[in-house]
Amino acid sequence: MEIKFSLVQNEADLEQILVLQQQNLARHLSSDQIASQGFVTVEHTLEQLQKMHRSAPSIIAKMGEQVVGYNIAMLPDFRQEIAVLVQMFDIFDSLMVNGQTLGSQRYIVCGQVCVAEAVRGRGVFEGMYVAYQQYYSPLYRYIVTEIADRNRRSLRAHEKVGFSTWHRYDTPAESWHIVGWEW
Repeated sequence: MEIKFSLVQNEADLEQILVLQQQNLARHLSSDQIASQGFVTVEHTLEQLQKMHRSAPSIIAKMGEQVVGYNIAMLPDFRQEIAVLVQMFDIFDSLMVNGQTLGSQRYIVCGQVCVAEAVRGRGVFEGMYVAYQQYYSPLYRYIVTEIADRNRRSLRAHEKVGFSTWHRYDTPAESWHIVGWEW
């Protein structure tokens, strides 16, 4: 079955994002799965996704009616909505990119990207970023996200589509890469 890429269309799409997210949260995976398949860190609520979607709909990959991948679009305005991301946004805003702080420029955040295990290796990750760039590059000069150092699969995948590491930092629990892509 063909995989199609689009913006989130309805609440059913958002609900399916949450199901896929639950299946891939690090706390639900073994250390072997984390090392070989990657993981997601932040857990969203339906209300948070609804609010973010109203400002910037996320990109999804679907096979028929089933969401098999998502790439959450998040605007800097949402920095206070998810407590664990406040520090990330503060760092983003202070980063120097092309001689200016990122916070003084128009950027969008990949709030999280995930591909269902059954379709990994079939171009879904890349396809979602092609769609993301198509929809959002006319509005934003940069896309930025952070990735845990131990999530090597995600780091490699982001580098492959055009991201580069702009900054690294450590917290007591994790080492992070801030990766960005100038469109």
